[in-house]
Amino acid sequence: MDELTRDPELAPEFVRLLSEKLVETRRALDESRRESIDLRDEIHQLHRQKADAFASESNNQEEEQRDNHVTLAQEIGHVRQALAESNQYAQDTAEENSNLREEIERLRGQLSLHSSDASSWQQDVKPLTTCWARLCPAKNDIRSLHQQNSVLKLQLADSEHALERNEKCRDSELQLDILTAKKKTYKKKLYASRREVTSLTSRIQLLQNEVVRLEELKYTREQSVSNADAEQNESTARRDGDDTSQHTGGWVSECDRKEIRSDDESDDESDDDRGEEDAADMPTDVNTSVVTPCIDPSRTPYDLPAHVRELSTARAVILLWPGQTRQLHGKNNRKAHIFASPSKCDTSTEPISWIKIEPSLQGITGGTRELFRAVHGSVHYLGMYRCVSASHYYSQDEFRQLDKEFKEDILKQTFIRPSQYRSLSRRNRDHIIDLYSQGKVQVQYLHLEFVKFNQDYFNALIDLKIQDETKHASNKRKRESSGGRGAIRRKKTRRE
Repeated sequence: MDELTRDPELAPEFVRLLSEKLVETRRALDESRRESIDLRDEIHQLHRQKADAFASESNNQEEEQRDNHVTLAQEIGHVRQALAESNQYAQDTAEENSNLREEIERLRGQLSLHSSDASSWQQDVKPLTTCWARLCPAKNDIRSLHQQNSVLKLQLADSEHALERNEKCRDSELQLDILTAKKKTYKKKLYASRREVTSLTSRIQLLQNEVVRLEELKYTREQSVSNADAEQNESTARRDGDDTSQHTGGWVSECDRKEIRSDDESDDESDDDRGEEDAADMPTDVNTSVVTPCIDPSRTPYDLPAHVRELSTARAVILLWPGQTRQLHGKNNRKAHIFASPSKCDTSTEPISWIKIEPSLQGITGGTRELFRAVHGSVHYLGMYRCVSASHYYSQDEFRQLDKEFKEDILKQTFIRPSQYRSLSRRNRDHIIDLYSQGKVQVQYLHLEFVKFNQDYFNALIDLKIQDETKHASNKRKRESSGGRGAIRRKKTRRE
């Protein structure tokens, strides 16, 4: 800071260097955001795969399948043992059957020899009938056991398939945990980048304040020199008897009027086409507010929480819309003009009629306001301004010296309805501008003077903007996740 005080020319170079570093940091921040978005997409894809894997079964069914697998293994062992016993029983029965057949053959031989003794033969055959009755239930048991064995094999195959699916789900969960850890790492890097950006912004703000102090010191010295020259000229004029201290009226002198003209001539491009030059035209200590939008697009400067409004000493705001109803003017924009047309044009009548309206600037005269500006769809904080006067009008000569874009801005707010301006022919536009140039229609303006840049108020606005953006991102993720679950449910319904 001591070197900057001794050599003010080093300050712009140092600010430019810090601005380049800020751009590089923002580029890295954007890359981190893109990587975070890719990771979020991968996480969502894994969620969908996991949901498909578990769509048809619940956690209770998985536990039952695991228990069934153990039970089935036990039952298969019992079945195998029963089959072994049944096979042994069938083998014994077959041997017994063979013996019975031999016995039948023997008895048939005896029957042929002793055909007269029928009653004795029937008594010998009775045990054979009992043996056949014992053999038939054994065959039925063998058939039933074969069927049970087939069913148990099918259940065992289903259990093995379920175990494979469980293994795949465990692998997916592990991948999800890895991606979650990566996401946390990228979040930490993102927060670190944000803190670095905030630190660089604070350093730039300090340098800008130092530059403003140096400019004010330079301005004070120049003012003292000009005051001394003015006193000398006044004493000379008094001696000559010629009063040269006349002013042209309004809120500025002729010298100040030339200063405004030079500023108007240097502003050859419209505010809508000059995003970077807008920052250069602002007060030197509020460039940060032009580079950094301080309010989320879902809010306005009039819609702020109480704890943010309390940091403002003005407790009231003005929002400037370049190219529509208001326009900044003045050297380094430490002074501002908000213009308004006290007469409105109605092109729906023939000929075109003019309607007098109440001045819209009288209500804010005499107080201070926090001044905001809308640039390319974003809202920026300019500082606190004092509303000095609203009873002045541009003269014919002043209006003629305004640049073309400024005249178009005045023309846009001349009509009762914006649609009348859009449908107006080029000839009628030139005619209305000629009326302003001839003094038949006047333009009223409110003069503002820069008071200070409320850094605490600006920091609170930035914190509120970050909170709003975080809330929007969270709601978006919730909507996307809910949309993914709905798609899974619809897919399951179609399958059913």
